[in-house]
Amino acid sequence: MADAVNDKRQDSATSGGVSPQFVHLRVHSAFSLLEGALPIKKIIGKAVADGQPAIGIADTNNLFAALEFSQKCMDDGLQPLIGCQLSIDMEDEGEGDKRGHAQHLAKLPAIVLIAATDEGYVRLVDIVSRAYLDGEGNQSVRIALSWLQEGGANGLIALTGASGGPVDMALKSGHPGLAEARLKTLAAVFGDRLYVELQRHGKYDRRHENRVVDLAYKLELPIVATNEPFFPSPAEFEAHDALMAVAHNAMVSDDTRFRLTPDHYLKSRKDMAALFADLPEALENTIEVARRCSFVLKTRGPILPRFTGASDDPAEAERAEELELRRQAIEGLEDRMQKLGLSPGYTETDYRERLDFELSVIEKMKFPGYFLIVADFIKWAKLQDIPGWPGPWFGCWLAGRLCADYHRRRSLALLAAVRTLPQSGPRLDARLRHRLLPGSARRGDPLRPAQIWPRTGGADHHLRIAAGAAPCATSVACSKCPMARSTRSASWCRTILPTRRRCRRQLRRSRVFRKRSTRSR
Repeated sequence: MADAVNDKRQDSATSGGVSPQFVHLRVHSAFSLLEGALPIKKIIGKAVADGQPAIGIADTNNLFAALEFSQKCMDDGLQPLIGCQLSIDMEDEGEGDKRGHAQHLAKLPAIVLIAATDEGYVRLVDIVSRAYLDGEGNQSVRIALSWLQEGGANGLIALTGASGGPVDMALKSGHPGLAEARLKTLAAVFGDRLYVELQRHGKYDRRHENRVVDLAYKLELPIVATNEPFFPSPAEFEAHDALMAVAHNAMVSDDTRFRLTPDHYLKSRKDMAALFADLPEALENTIEVARRCSFVLKTRGPILPRFTGASDDPAEAERAEELELRRQAIEGLEDRMQKLGLSPGYTETDYRERLDFELSVIEKMKFPGYFLIVADFIKWAKLQDIPGWPGPWFGCWLAGRLCADYHRRRSLALLAAVRTLPQSGPRLDARLRHRLLPGSARRGDPLRPAQIWPRTGGADHHLRIAAGAAPCATSVACSKCPMARSTRSASWCRTILPTRRRCRRQLRRSRVFRKRSTRSR
């Protein structure tokens, strides 16, 4: 069915004998954190205005934009191409070539993987998730060549990464033999789904490009033209250049820092056709890649892991979770009534009726497992001295507390809050969230229940419940957030700092008051 939809879309794009000329395969959206400055709406809007039949994104080391991009493309009649630019360790360095850790990370090349089929997307999700789970800290998000060789690459189309790829980097460093060996290795993994990527930005190195093209022809591999846009138009270059300076912790005036060119904008089909007029096959292959992709990411309800264990009967598993939540809630209520007592004007019956109402709402909406999972995270975090608090939707993280606080929280709208559960999660100290991963592995498969998902527009992160049997790549850790450099996160500055400042001001005022009181005496 997906193939039929794809063919129909392509036929409409080429009706009347008019060729699409060019398809963007690797646009960086704003989800390429501290790199991209292209909101998804603007990407799609420019593509529609230019009459492009398809467009692809390939954000750096993440799939955060995949679902939103896919849905909005379909709404506007575009074929979405879901890809990811991934740093890769080719595992072919000699011992003498290895240097310090920071230098090794700085020179890691990158390739682009595009999901052509459903199987390919599942494989891409697995690869990206593993890059974060097996990395040596947030700064070393990368995949290894051996992962692709072991697990295969069915359903994935690969681009060599152009100037930042493993082949081009080897050629630039004066190692043509290594470049050829790397290209052969990638060809062995991806077969006829590997394309040698060419880019032309500014005063590009024509001699280097000729060497790349000759190597591709020698190994009988197709070439493909890309542009890798980061911002909408040339007028946005200076603003984006300032963003790149922030990303690299450098001054805008620093001539030694990494820079892009004004040509890294989202060009039209006409511009790209003129730029690669001497290599028409490179343009045609962009259309070929789009035709080979039939995958469309669709929405689905959250698939939560069973807190009380797996069961062949879904109804039985849900019933077990309901009983477990009710048990914990009743125990919590009884404990708080014993410690805090009853509020004046309320009886124990009022509390128990309130608890029964809250639990019935949760059970009707099939969320007992979600409440149990979040409660488990927060309780374990408290035992490990990890500061945390429930997300804004939760009210309180356990129905027992909801009930115990009934006389102080009469306006709680739990029903409306539960409907927004998938939007957020418990907020935890950003400096200590990595310690939750071992705790999350206590139940079910190791490290699968939870991962880290960055909120749009900030460095704050929220714990998310992964959907499906495998770790979800759309909820992986942000490699560019301030925490990657061991600095305080934006959420810490917004919450902890203002509190401390208020406390300090109050302390100073109290000291001044005491001094004045002493003088008056």
